[in-house]
Amino acid sequence: MQSTHPVPPEQTLAERIAADAILPPAIDTHATQPPPTLPTPPAAGLPPTPPYPLHALPPNLADDIRERRRALNYPVDFSALAVLVVAAAAIGPAVSSKFKQGLTAPSILYGSVVGPSGVGKSHPLNAYTRPLTAINRELREAFRAALKAYNEVKADAKANKLPEPERPDGLGHKPAVALTTDATLEAIADVLQRSGRHGLLNHSDELRTWLTGFTRYKSGGGDDAYWLTLYDGGDLNVSRKTGPDIYVDAPRISVLGGIQPALLYSITDGGRAASGILGRILFAWPDELLAAPLPEDDSNPNGPVRWERCVRRLHELGERPDAGWQMPWTAEARGVYRAWDIVMCERLNRANDAEAATESEQLAKLKALPYRLALILRLLWWAYDAKDGDTPPHDIDADSVRRSIDVAEYHLAVAAKVRAALPPEQHAARHGMDERHAAYLDALPGDFTTVQAHDIAEACSVPVDTANKWLRKWCAPNGPLARVSTGVYRKLAPGE
Repeated sequence: MQSTHPVPPEQTLAERIAADAILPPAIDTHATQPPPTLPTPPAAGLPPTPPYPLHALPPNLADDIRERRRALNYPVDFSALAVLVVAAAAIGPAVSSKFKQGLTAPSILYGSVVGPSGVGKSHPLNAYTRPLTAINRELREAFRAALKAYNEVKADAKANKLPEPERPDGLGHKPAVALTTDATLEAIADVLQRSGRHGLLNHSDELRTWLTGFTRYKSGGGDDAYWLTLYDGGDLNVSRKTGPDIYVDAPRISVLGGIQPALLYSITDGGRAASGILGRILFAWPDELLAAPLPEDDSNPNGPVRWERCVRRLHELGERPDAGWQMPWTAEARGVYRAWDIVMCERLNRANDAEAATESEQLAKLKALPYRLALILRLLWWAYDAKDGDTPPHDIDADSVRRSIDVAEYHLAVAAKVRAALPPEQHAARHGMDERHAAYLDALPGDFTTVQAHDIAEACSVPVDTANKWLRKWCAPNGPLARVSTGVYRKLAPGE
């Protein structure tokens, strides 16, 4: 289905700037330092990323994202993805999307920004998660105050030889949490138990921290299956060797992080290639990623204030008497989705016929993305400009679905870019390497230079001297590499 806000498939740099798709800082010809470099084309061999569909977000919020791009060099795509994932976490279990009877979707998103070091991955994520950090502080303060009051009552009862008072309802042994950085499943389960009718965001500055948590402290198997269940809002049951098992009914946890292009292999590493995790992650990977000096101008202070107010409104939905209700789609909204779904089914069938497993996995999940994204956008548009006392919308309208489809089309394009960047083979498996060697080899592209190998070594925390030794060793007979010419290498396919 054609979007109501069509985006030209190809635009010149000037056209993209004119359309506010990217806003490079103004160049001061009198400055003593060199002006910021304009965006570069996509990496060789990778599909280009289209401009992010900012029209899918509330206009004032889109303006704030553009303003932070101008004043703070925050990549637009990174900010927009952070906005959606934080909104999903803030909504949490308060509202679900109801496409029709028997087909519902939770407010849950897994998202990752992709870019090399120094291009501003962390800053926009930290900026847009800040309201949840503030809510965390307030929850801790409220817990301490309630615990202090209870302990005073208990001490008074003991002094007067009265029965110990019962612990107040809702006063657990730890405070509730809106955002956590702990990636281990047992810690996540413990936090989810305390979330009550609210959602939770797992924010890992580096997505590998989250992925590493899948297998931490485990000698066999991992937590992939748990995270697949959590993505669908299923019940969580964690068995523990010490202490009672943890049960959480229909938790809502979203995930946000960042990853370097050279480390994308880690998402499919360790047997995760067929697990389904890759298809559930929304990636933001713009082409214009260069380190640039900050402009002198300050950003508009109103944007962060309005964003925090928006997140709080969404988080407070969990306090409403009707929390946990399902927001139905209008008939027109379902019609808009079905028209796009026909196109998506054709894409998916072609990928299945070609036995393109990774593409099929991503298409299948992105095909269903509007079920949950339309809900998130519908509530985001309400919360960002709502006034005190305004009630949330009662249904998901056609405009919200159109916006969700435009965002889904952006992520379809980036999914193709991620697929192109993944190693074509997990070569390490047939050479009996340890995890460190395997991680570095799998991060290397099919054809590469010594300079590229050194850059990837740095990203993998491998010293350059060590990388050089490995390259020489791997170019030996029956090794996984071949030296094409001085400083140029090629990975060998099985049997070469």
